[in-house]
Amino acid sequence: MVVKDNKLTSIKDVIWGSIVGDVLALPHYNKPQGTFECVDIEGDGKWSYNIDFLLATEQSCIVDGICNPTNIKHNLTYAYHSLSDRQIDIMDDITMEALSKNAAPNKPVGYTDAPLLRIAPLAQFSSIRASLIRDTCGITHTHEICKYVCVEYVRLLSDIMTNKKFDKIIILDIFPELDVLAGDIDTSNRIRSTIFAALWAFVFSDSFAECVRKAVNLGGNTIGIGSVAGGLAGAFYGYSDIPQEWIDRISNVDVAKDIVGSF
Repeated sequence: MVVKDNKLTSIKDVIWGSIVGDVLALPHYNKPQGTFECVDIEGDGKWSYNIDFLLATEQSCIVDGICNPTNIKHNLTYAYHSLSDRQIDIMDDITMEALSKNAAPNKPVGYTDAPLLRIAPLAQFSSIRASLIRDTCGITHTHEICKYVCVEYVRLLSDIMTNKKFDKIIILDIFPELDVLAGDIDTSNRIRSTIFAALWAFVFSDSFAECVRKAVNLGGNTIGIGSVAGGLAGAFYGYSDIPQEWIDRISNVDVAKDIVGSF
């Protein structure tokens, strides 16, 4: 499907899509492309720490009804201290440093994709200022590249959700370099690499399931790519296109329902 099927979608669709993409991807994190095939959710159905942070951000938005970076930071810090050692083991150093000491880096070092994976809830505010998205990114990542990509991702999600006839070709027109083979895509956890890989999977797929499978099967940073691709696909296809058996396999599904709500 290239053009959206004449329907509006919501932040619920985006967040559920992100969660499913993450859960599908976690068992394959850092595996080289071509050494596995992701078809279904494997293992215990758990999500990575990125979803804890995504839900913490959404919880802040629900409570405040606005984007409040101060409250989001409080919730992220609380979520960090609630994580298991297993979850923290795969966390990037910049996020760990910022949240463990409750202070953002004092200089713009590094541009990993961590803020991109929790920023989606801000897309529910159609008139949100770029400065607020940048400030929310800057809770952990102060690099200008991180802030720029987060702003553009939030704006794209908002466009997809509110445009009943959103056309994927627009993305390909803006980024013709997306027309590449899977083997030529960088799957590191650099933020520009993650958004590029996720957009590639989104543009060249015809369903939610195909999009996230395509994203995860790129290998490497599967969690980041799978989650962002899932958010994009959720915004475009809607919750109804997510295989129900995947939702049923999520181990903490009731936690997500309590915050995001169910359909």
